[in-house]
Amino acid sequence: INTLLPKPRSEQAKQPMYRSGHDPKAPLVASTFGLNGTRNTGLGVDLIKRDQVVPPTFGPTQHDKPDPSNYLKKGSRATMPKSPTRHKCRTMQKPAVPSKDDKPVMGIVATKDFVNHNAASAVLSSPPKKLEQDGEDFTRHEEYGKVPAYLSKVKQEIHHEQEIIDRHVREQFADKDAEEDKNVVPMDETERQELIDALKLRWDKVNNAYQVLGHRVAIENGDIKRKEAQERELEQLEKDIEKLSRPGPIMIRQTAV
Repeated sequence: INTLLPKPRSEQAKQPMYRSGHDPKAPLVASTFGLNGTRNTGLGVDLIKRDQVVPPTFGPTQHDKPDPSNYLKKGSRATMPKSPTRHKCRTMQKPAVPSKDDKPVMGIVATKDFVNHNAASAVLSSPPKKLEQDGEDFTRHEEYGKVPAYLSKVKQEIHHEQEIIDRHVREQFADKDAEEDKNVVPMDETERQELIDALKLRWDKVNNAYQVLGHRVAIENGDIKRKEAQERELEQLEKDIEKLSRPGPIMIRQTAV
């Protein structure tokens, strides 16, 4: 409970006001404030301040009022730039443009036949002479127009490497083909004909169903997918019949059971 009770405040004693021991009306030492209009007589700054004419003040004095007639006028500070020196063109100038009063010369017709003249000059003219080449003529030497020897050597090396690669590939495929030939036998002709007849019967059956589906008035769910499946089956049956009907033996692979 004692901690909740307010504690009495202790008043601090107020210290006395500071008073300087120097004269407050004495001029400042080593200060140049307020020396406008005085002369340095060599008596020191303090003595100069006693003889000052203009009292110190901030800003312009009362007698320094602006002159209303002396104001900044328009263009008073603007100076005209010097005219640049023009460059004189020493080249020959083009002829002047004809005036509107100038009349062209009319009625001048040439009597010369330019077509015959050009034809005659082309026939009588001699072919242009070749300019003489300075130094050696590079087209007249022993190896001009011939294949360099190093290119023939490079071609032989490339051909030899290609032969080695082809031989290695043929050997690999020959071994593989020999193994496959053991399990490949020709199809019996009777079996092939029976397979073709069965495929044709299947094609007729699918085609009849396809034609019936195409003439239906009301389309139910799944008819479009069923029709697309029948089209794919008919196309595959036609490819199989064409493959079995081609001339020559048909080889089949026997699988081990």
